[in-house]
Amino acid sequence: MDDHAAERARQGLRAWVRDAGRQAQRAGPYAVLALVTASAIAPVAAVALQLPAAFAAALGQIGGIGVGVLTDTLTRTARRFQGRPAPSEERWRAAIAAELEPLLASDGENGRALRAEVARLLRTVDAVETTLTAVAADDVRWRDDLVTAFTVLGTDIGELRWMVADSRRVLDQVQDRLAVQSVELHARLDGIRRQLIAYAQLRSSGAAPEQPVPAADAVCPYPGLSSFQPEDAPFFHGRDRETAMLLGRLAEQRVGGPPLVVTGVSGAGKSSLLRAGLLPAIAAGGLGAEATAWPWVLMTPGEHPLTELSVRIAALTATGTSAGRRDTIRRLTAEGQRPVIVVDQFEELFTRCADPAERISFADALAGAAPALVVIGVRADFYAACTELPPLARMLAAGLTVVEPLGDEELRRVVTEPAARAGLAVEPGLTELLLRDLTAPGTPGHRYEPGTLPLLAHALHATWVRREGLRLTVAGYRATGGIHHAVAETAENIYLSLDPGGRERLRTAMLGLVTIAAGGTPVRRRGPRGSIDPEVLRLLVSARLLTAGDDTVEISHEALLTSWPRLADWLATAREDLLLRQRLGDAADDWHASGRDPDLLLRGARLAAARELTGAPGSAGGTAPPPVAGAAPVTPADAGTPGPADVYRDYLEASTAAAGVAERARRRRTHRLRVLASALGVALLLAVAGVVVAVDQGGDAQQRRREAVSRQLAMETLTTLGSDDLTAMRRAVAAWAEAPTAEARGALLSAQMTSASGSLGTGFGGPAAAVSPDGSLIAVGHVDGHVELWNTATLTRTGPDLVAATGQVVLSLSFSPDGRHLAISVPVENGVQIWDVPAGTLRHRLPALGAAAWLPGTGTLVAMRTDVTGDHQMGGWTAETGARTLSFGIGDLVPFDLAVSPDGAYAAVADNRRGAAVWRIRDGVRLMTVPDTVRVALAPGGVLVTNGTDGVIRTWRVDGGAQIATLTDPARSRAPDPLVITPTNRLLTFGTEQRAHLNSWPLPDGLENRGFVGFTGAPNTAAISADGRVVVVSGTEAPTAVFRRGDNWIFHPRPVVDAVPDPTGPRVAAVSRDGTFTITNIETHATVRREETGLPAHDLRIARDGTIAISTSDGRVQVRAPDGTVRGEVKVGGADRFGTPVEIEFSPDGSVLAATGSGPPDEDGFPTGLTMLVDMRTLQPRGTLDTGGDSVSDLLFSPDGSTVSAIVNVTGELDRPTAAQLVTWRVANLLRLSAHPVGTRQIVDADRSPDGRQVAVGGVDRHIQIYAADGSGPPRTFGTHPGMIIAVAWSPDGRTLATATDVDNTIRLWDAATGTLTAQLTGHVNLVAAITFRTPELLVTASADNTAGLWDLDPAAALDSVCRVLVPAEAAAGRERPAGCP
Repeated sequence: MDDHAAERARQGLRAWVRDAGRQAQRAGPYAVLALVTASAIAPVAAVALQLPAAFAAALGQIGGIGVGVLTDTLTRTARRFQGRPAPSEERWRAAIAAELEPLLASDGENGRALRAEVARLLRTVDAVETTLTAVAADDVRWRDDLVTAFTVLGTDIGELRWMVADSRRVLDQVQDRLAVQSVELHARLDGIRRQLIAYAQLRSSGAAPEQPVPAADAVCPYPGLSSFQPEDAPFFHGRDRETAMLLGRLAEQRVGGPPLVVTGVSGAGKSSLLRAGLLPAIAAGGLGAEATAWPWVLMTPGEHPLTELSVRIAALTATGTSAGRRDTIRRLTAEGQRPVIVVDQFEELFTRCADPAERISFADALAGAAPALVVIGVRADFYAACTELPPLARMLAAGLTVVEPLGDEELRRVVTEPAARAGLAVEPGLTELLLRDLTAPGTPGHRYEPGTLPLLAHALHATWVRREGLRLTVAGYRATGGIHHAVAETAENIYLSLDPGGRERLRTAMLGLVTIAAGGTPVRRRGPRGSIDPEVLRLLVSARLLTAGDDTVEISHEALLTSWPRLADWLATAREDLLLRQRLGDAADDWHASGRDPDLLLRGARLAAARELTGAPGSAGGTAPPPVAGAAPVTPADAGTPGPADVYRDYLEASTAAAGVAERARRRRTHRLRVLASALGVALLLAVAGVVVAVDQGGDAQQRRREAVSRQLAMETLTTLGSDDLTAMRRAVAAWAEAPTAEARGALLSAQMTSASGSLGTGFGGPAAAVSPDGSLIAVGHVDGHVELWNTATLTRTGPDLVAATGQVVLSLSFSPDGRHLAISVPVENGVQIWDVPAGTLRHRLPALGAAAWLPGTGTLVAMRTDVTGDHQMGGWTAETGARTLSFGIGDLVPFDLAVSPDGAYAAVADNRRGAAVWRIRDGVRLMTVPDTVRVALAPGGVLVTNGTDGVIRTWRVDGGAQIATLTDPARSRAPDPLVITPTNRLLTFGTEQRAHLNSWPLPDGLENRGFVGFTGAPNTAAISADGRVVVVSGTEAPTAVFRRGDNWIFHPRPVVDAVPDPTGPRVAAVSRDGTFTITNIETHATVRREETGLPAHDLRIARDGTIAISTSDGRVQVRAPDGTVRGEVKVGGADRFGTPVEIEFSPDGSVLAATGSGPPDEDGFPTGLTMLVDMRTLQPRGTLDTGGDSVSDLLFSPDGSTVSAIVNVTGELDRPTAAQLVTWRVANLLRLSAHPVGTRQIVDADRSPDGRQVAVGGVDRHIQIYAADGSGPPRTFGTHPGMIIAVAWSPDGRTLATATDVDNTIRLWDAATGTLTAQLTGHVNLVAAITFRTPELLVTASADNTAGLWDLDPAAALDSVCRVLVPAEAAAGRERPAGCP
């Protein structure tokens, strides 16, 4: 090979990529191959050579093989230019490519020979590496298109297989190079930012020294629970570096950098840093002399953030008015008055602003506020919500500043320097005592818990109140109750100082300043100052528990909500009232926004509930409206505009007035009837008729009232599902009993999907629990050494307590595999005991200690021996005789936790100080160790699950010790909680976000998904029955909770894209986007098959004989036998770079499969639609249906299988589907029978009625439309949806249509004949991807929440299911039997 010629070939490739490549970005793989080949050849084999031998010689310099198909092609192309001016190299290249492309794509002998020649030539000149490295670094799409083309070519053509490996290698090299550049850039950026910080600190150090504030009793240097304000800057210390860091980031923004986002946990000190650190530093010259005069806009979002921002910006002008925010900002900046916009407590955008559109507009306004400098302060737990707003997501991607905990030195400054500034002395020892109380023993470096700074500030404020002269003393601090009790002490003293009336006014005031956030967490909110009793307000503001403005008041910090037990108890008791108040407030806002539409007024039970809650006129509560928390101060722009309190009052008064008008109208009607009856007075028959009419009307009114109550209860059911499932069940039953409304039906059908079962009495649970193998019995061990036995079905006690050791905590409990014996472990000598459960007697005290576990399928109990010296040993004892049958050493470990594998082969021991290890039981060989581990569990297949001291859950291979996966995010992990393995090989443990959630992971590497909620307090343990149907959660702060598991949900390892019932038996097949395929028996809930197929799955169907087809997003259909084994694969058209998904459908008899895919590309290089029929006997194509090259979104066979129809989305400009047709063919001869337009825009899904006479479609226009079977005639349209309809399914009896959308998780049921909404099903926590009826009463749904749902649509069956759970649960809780349960 001639190196010079090869380099010229490479230059030709680079020139093509650079100059002509963009024109080829829509070319197909073979077109790309032709262009790459031509680009390499053109510079070397010029058109002037003319003769085959000359071309062969030229090609030989770059890997050619002499005269062949390629030289013939060049010769033939060159002859076209004979007698003409010599073409440019670009034109010569294009001509070669045009000649090569059809030959390269052909299957003939010449095509195969040409591909072999081209493969050798391109590999010689490193064509893949040369083209990919020539693409501009920022032209990601062009590089992706080339990689896709090379991958397709390497997959389709054996001689080009090297292209796949070369593409990967080059991409790795590019990635590595970019990564190095990124690291270098970040290092440079960090260095520059350190210089900015140092410069800012240098400026600060050059400021005038601080002078002590004259000592005065009225000046407290500590703000309590309130944030430091700009005027408190002299007392704000300890955050010098963070202030300098923010100044540096603002300096970047000043010259075009992104807005600054500051985040941290609640109580980290964000507000104080912004208000008393950053803003005063700017005023002191931290951004330069000119910035000292820049105006500030310091705000919180409130209910109407966009209006608030506009008003604040306008107020910066001389007149206080403005034509627009941006114009005002530009004009002020031009005048040297560049605004600094600081939006503190940005989380109010999600807790107080109810309008999603205004949230996005406000975020847009901040993102586009330049040249103003923008600073946002937001709580870290609202980070995820911020990422859902695109403008904020871009800000966050540009980087954010995290307010981290203070170090010890900074904490000392927080205590001592404000005191010195105020002329106060700090008694020796007080600072160290404060720091000791603040930090948490056992945490790394003894750092204080995030969020406790407000508690420190309040304790210092309370100590200042108890000061001795000008000294802050240890005695004064101890009198406050200490850091963790000072807030409660202050608030409780105020409460106790009030008379009974004042205490009730205090309670009302505090509840009026709290709202319940979307996740169920109480958060503070701003309220009108006038709504709080003046004396109560004075006491709370004086103690700095509340912060009052001119017109508003709010809780100073949310730490008060958790630190004052009495307030926490009030919130728990009043939770339902708070939620109802919020719903009524939202309803009032909707009424006002609609122009005060009378149809939106409260009526019936809702009005009665509002009157009872608020004490409105006409109720026993008096005439005063409730405090409407959240009312904003009236600004000039708001003058004359009613505030929230006014709107709420008007709404309630208008509702009451409308109810009065309706009542008076009813009375007038009754009176007229009576007058008429008296006037007629001639026939008893007429009088009786009048009475009957009156009774009927009274009955109608009663029915309407019952329906209104039913709807209200149904609405409340849906608001409590997922947070308090038993309450939701109770309300669903009551709603259905009141009236069988559509809302009540949806609530009842949704309530049956919950997993709650009830609680074991009303007393607290214990630190240990176990469930008998058959799930009939529950054992709960308590801190006093007693073990209670409970009947699972009735939730009642059974038999006397088993007393293991009086006054000693029960460490662990475990039922033997046959359920006859119970192992109890207590911390005493011979502390592991075996009890006979039926007899209630102690069988054996074993010389053992710590956790104990049974060998599966045996009566042998494993625990640590105490009858040996030296290294510790595990022993095994039989339940019948108590004799020891095995022993093996475990070194110095003490089993804090113990697990035995399901096959009895392995034992895992966890020592909370020394880590964990796994042994093979038969020979005592240690197989692996895992340090820093507290909890262990062993799953099938030799998988170890651990929970470390960091709270992170990991999985490992016992054989070899390799880690498989990290299941929980280290940044979100919690305490190292117990691990429970289910019979279906799933992990149960407490949620990473909330320990009130027992969540689930498919092992060994699945994603966390739905679990169990419904218990309170801090859980200590969880247990499951051997059949997996009963789950128990217990703890020492709340009653033991019991759950039933698996009745209505099929748990999948990944987000489910399709789930289909098997017509041959009680099975459901499901598949996820990554190809994880499962078959589940819906009667036993056993997983029949699970397989990681690796397919990019898109659709799944099951034929009448049980044959399974899985389609992919790259043009394939995998066919499986009824048992799930693979039969073969069908390729539908050609795979293309767009990843065209395949829609599939079986004929009714299962003999034919219809499938869509990608046809040949059009003249612009885009794929065309292709639909084919496949013979299921041979898996060979029977023919292709002509769809005009447009894409197909669904396929429908007639009931007899004689015809097949397709929803063809007709492509308009910019290759976007703009309309749809229903096209029908005869299956036998593929004859096109008809084509009719359907819908007004793109159709996403369709289904044919069981009788074959109608087709229901849904899509972009958000309505259901029902057409004749061939799409002819005008449609029947109904059912407005909140978003695009993505799934439509007809019930087998033709009476019901089910739909799902792309914007919510709700399944809607419709009466197919009338178009009436009959129910809305709630239960999935992510979008519903597919819906299929198994029977008229059983609906199967697939969801991105990793589940398939099994919905019984028979209300009677759902009621029976709910009541089977609810009746014993209510009895166990001491409540009456629900009236609606039979």
